[in-house]
Amino acid sequence: MKKITSFLILFSLLLVIGISQSDAKRKAAKAVEPVFFKGVEYRAPALKMGYIEAWDFKTKAKLREIQVYRVKMESGLEKDVQDVFISSLSLDQVGNCLLVKNEREEKYRVDLESREVKRVRFW
Repeated sequence: MKKITSFLILFSLLLVIGISQSDAKRKAAKAVEPVFFKGVEYRAPALKMGYIEAWDFKTKAKLREIQVYRVKMESGLEKDVQDVFISSLSLDQVGNCLLVKNEREEKYRVDLESREVKRVRFW
């Protein structure tokens, strides 16, 4: 009887730990379609939160990277539940700004000439 009780307690404990750990894990960030403008491909790299990269379309050389936003991590919380990745890229109507949206629905406008980043409410 003692062995059965010990087994049930251990099993329950492992079950609770397993559930709490699996709840904290997030799904992988979805791939973001790149944007092409004047021979440059703009990407949102999956492993660099808040950054966009500019790549020469012909030579496949990386030209630059631009930090669009920062994510402040809080100690005591798991990193994966605090991650905020870019969810979409598009060009504005005129074509000189890259529109960036993240998983929190925050929107940014990146001027492709000056590389200035501004947070905006809408576009």
